[in-house]
Parts: sequence; C-alpha cells; structure tokens
Amino acid sequence: MLELYFIRHGESEANAQSHIISGRSNHVELSDDGRRQSHALGQRLAAQDITFDAVYSSPAVRTLETGRIVGEYLGFGIDDIIQHDDLQEQTQGEWVGRLKSEMYTPEVTAAMNADNWNYRIPGAETQREVEERMYAWVQQQFLSPLIEGRFAIFGHGMAIKCLLRKVMESDPAMTYKIDIENTGIVRLTYTENSGWGVQGINDDAHLILDSIKK
Repeated sequence: MLELYFIRHGESEANAQSHIISGRSNHVELSDDGRRQSHALGQRLAAQDITFDAVYSSPAVRTLETGRIVGEYLGFGIDDIIQHDDLQEQTQGEWVGRLKSEMYTPEVTAAMNADNWNYRIPGAETQREVEERMYAWVQQQFLSPLIEGRFAIFGHGMAIKCLLRKVMESDPAMTYKIDIENTGIVRLTYTENSGWGVQGINDDAHLILDSIKK
C-alpha cells in the first residue's frame, strides 16, 4: 500500500500577517509559533513510531524548516529532504504584497465564488492548474509504477486542497470549505484494487495537545 502524509508547513511570518496576500513567498521563514508547531508535530510522530521511506518538500524556506525540525525527532536531516518545484504553493501573480481588503472586492469575490476553479488573478495560477501539477507529480513519483511505502510531503495549504479535489472527485467549491491548519496532516492511501482512500484531513491533534500543555 502507498501511504502519503501531506503536511502543511508551520505558521510563517507571512501567515502571521494574514491581511496581506503572500502567495508563494518562498523566502519567508517560520514564525516562533510555526517552530513550536513543528516541534509538536515531530514529537507526536515520534511518539507514534511513524517513520518515512522518503521525505519530500517544496523549495520554500518554511516547508524545509518544518521538515528539518520534524526530522530532528524522526532521524532524518535537511539533506535527506528531496525538493520539488511542483509542490509549491499557488502563485498569486500581481496581487502579491497587496492588502486583501483592497483586492477582494465584492465583485472579485462574486466572480471567484462563481467559478473558483478557473478564476485567474493576473499573472497567477488557477486552482485547476495547481491541481494538475500536483497530481501529475504524484503520478510520476508514486503511481507510474505504483510504489508501496510511507512518504512525507511538506507543502502548502491551497496546493494540498487542490490535490484533494482530484483525489475525492469533489465539487471545486469544496476547496474553500476545507481547512488545513499549519502543520495539519492530510493522509492518503492508494492500492491497486481500491484506488485512493482518504484517511484523515487536517489532523492537528498535536496542536491541541500542545495547547493543553501550555
């Protein structure tokens, strides 16, 4: 069986300024909370004796940093993390750095809601294009031919949600209805007989336990 752990990165400095559109922002580091979240995830996976046959990440600093911290608990280092550009977050084109309150006007919001899968911000990717590149990567990496094992993929919220749409064959509008918290886990399985299985979405139990400790 193929088992994939898609893990959203810990909170970044850009996430902490949620009123600004950040897009990929691959240079942005984790916030202090993001590092704490990543340590909590690493501790949880180690306590569950979870190990991975290989670890992948987008080239963004925040995903690599999340993976590095988790690796401290699971026994892999930053040099063991395989980077792939296809795992990057959705681009936001000309809107990067702009205030959400300025760009998400009622007219824009209505157009997005009418066809979010094909709506294109100037210079950006559509959600359909994000799905296509994410799923093409999964097919090439794991399904052609099918590779069995457990693998971790450190990535980004919207990119993971677009992949989920393909796996679940759901209405594209569902991408806005799914929450994936920072360091939340989406766990997918695949077998020749049954195809895709969704074992968990936004599994962030480690964050709940960490907040109780505090």
